[in-house]
Amino acid sequence: MKKKMMKLISVFLLALLLAAILCSCQVREESRTQELEVRDESNFTFAVCGDPHGNYQIFGKIVEAAKQLQFLVVVGDLTKSGSEMEYRKLHDFLEGSGVSYYLIRGDNDREKDPQGINFIKYFGPLYRSFNYQNSHFLLLDNSDGFNGFSDEELRWIEDDLGENSSRHIFAFAHIPPGAPPGLGVPYNMWEKARISGERALEILQRFQVELMFCGHIHGYEEYQAESPRILVTGGAGATLHLPEQIGGYYHYLKAHVKGEVVEVEVVRI
Repeated sequence: MKKKMMKLISVFLLALLLAAILCSCQVREESRTQELEVRDESNFTFAVCGDPHGNYQIFGKIVEAAKQLQFLVVVGDLTKSGSEMEYRKLHDFLEGSGVSYYLIRGDNDREKDPQGINFIKYFGPLYRSFNYQNSHFLLLDNSDGFNGFSDEELRWIEDDLGENSSRHIFAFAHIPPGAPPGLGVPYNMWEKARISGERALEILQRFQVELMFCGHIHGYEEYQAESPRILVTGGAGATLHLPEQIGGYYHYLKAHVKGEVVEVEVVRI
């Protein structure tokens, strides 16, 4: 009787062991399935250009190409002076084109609209952010080349990025941090802009912003290689500043985001 009882206990323990093994395998399989489910399948392309200056012959070609992509970002100097008539014309053109777009203003756009009233009327806030698939986009305003980013905007950037959990972060501003407001402007006249640009870069570095797109310089240039990488794309219509051999040509950029990978292509017009 005792031997029979021991045998029953052994069989029961063996059954428990087999059940535990099967359960463990099932948990591991479910865990593997969950990992596959959260794999980043993001796949999209957006265009970036800058400084059209109201040249619709060049800018129109970029807008037409961007209609095939997810959206277009224009990094300032949209107009020659920022008048309401210029903004209204730009607004009507973009709305009629069917392209999805986001705009920031440049220093030229401040001439007749220093407070941004006309810009806000037609295109919304002077700086803001949005998410698209696995990416976060910062649309910034440093169009005042003598003062740069305001303290309020710098605090907003820090708060915005502090709440962000996207895989990729892209920033857009008109003037590349550290660049002068214009040729021949005395160094001491734009010291505040340099300091605010350094503060902005420190924030962007801290939150691991990958890419910053700027305009202002009329041509294409890799302005900074990393932390973050800064690309200048000021070839959407304004008179070119650079020789052709070093980026002085009309163009736009195509940024391809595929999961973890971001690639940027220069497309000449």
